[in-house]
Amino acid sequence: MFYCSYNSQPGWLGRSAFQKLYALERSRSDPATPHQPFLRTIERLRPLLGTAEQPSPLGYSLPLLAADLDSIDLSHLDYLCGEYANDGWQPLYVADFHQRCLNHKLAPLGTATLPEAFDNLLAPSLQGPILEERNALIRQTLIDLATNKSFRRDLFVKGLDPLTLQDCEQRLAGLKFVAYQLPSLADAEKGGFTFATVFGKVQGDPAIYGPIAQALAAGPRTIGQLQELSGQPTAELLMILSLFLDAGWISFDRGDMARKATTTARACNPVLMELIAGGRPYGHLLLPQIGTAGPISLVEVLIYRAMADNLKGVMLATCVLMGIEQLGVHLLANDNKPIDDADKKIERIEALAAEFSAQKLPMLRRLGCLPAPQQR
Repeated sequence: MFYCSYNSQPGWLGRSAFQKLYALERSRSDPATPHQPFLRTIERLRPLLGTAEQPSPLGYSLPLLAADLDSIDLSHLDYLCGEYANDGWQPLYVADFHQRCLNHKLAPLGTATLPEAFDNLLAPSLQGPILEERNALIRQTLIDLATNKSFRRDLFVKGLDPLTLQDCEQRLAGLKFVAYQLPSLADAEKGGFTFATVFGKVQGDPAIYGPIAQALAAGPRTIGQLQELSGQPTAELLMILSLFLDAGWISFDRGDMARKATTTARACNPVLMELIAGGRPYGHLLLPQIGTAGPISLVEVLIYRAMADNLKGVMLATCVLMGIEQLGVHLLANDNKPIDDADKKIERIEALAAEFSAQKLPMLRRLGCLPAPQQR
């Protein structure tokens, strides 16, 4: 089996113009100042787009390029250099990449971006001209063109050996899922079970999606159990679970494998938190129950350590604030702007501590990341 994620056309057409000019700027720049060619490229390219009211020919042809320039964040320079400073950089149309794989006898198996496996999530206006195409590669090309796709995650296999329908149903029925960052049922229903996909926003019916989310919130469930609880057809249930997985609401339950990994994870995670608290560039902890790593911030680590020392309220917030300031880190508000007022900093940390204690900390413990609190 072969997996590959790659930048794809036509979504990268605008940024291709940026990358070409950036490559020229980089060739004449000092490697010791890697941010400079990015700045110069943005500064030189922006005036060439004209204005929203009067776009230039380039701005008219590439209307999304202005927003792409605004999204370039120089605080993530390592990512930008990896994305744009590669001499072999070349976004590909799906047909070109799949043909390269076929040359190596790799047959396309499907997508690793789960919602994209369901063509019925396409806008109704697009389904007719796309779904009537029987050639799989032309259909994928039509989908990418219609959705202006800029990123693909494709799976290939060497030697197709399809499962029988019975085998497929048996394997699916045994798959077990566990809640990861599942929102409260009230929050989900308020938002109408909305999911962002490359096909557009998907609105789930609370009467259908709600009972499935409620069952998963109560504990691990197999597809077979969820089907009995919900009464949904297999295809519909798989689509709903794929949306939940893609949104990060749920994950696969690793069962016995998770229990074996928990001891190691609980030994490793305190070391990671010590490094994060010391200003090292780490930001994740091991989650053995679901076999992945989950994000955690410096502020959350400092809050957890203060809680472990039985600090509460203003004392906890003051201790966390001292730790942040010792590392020269700015505390940010909800809008990601630095907070300058001392009292507002304390209020912000108290709010973050309440949220961490009520939501994230129980989730970390439930997924085997941290030991449960000792009884006193």
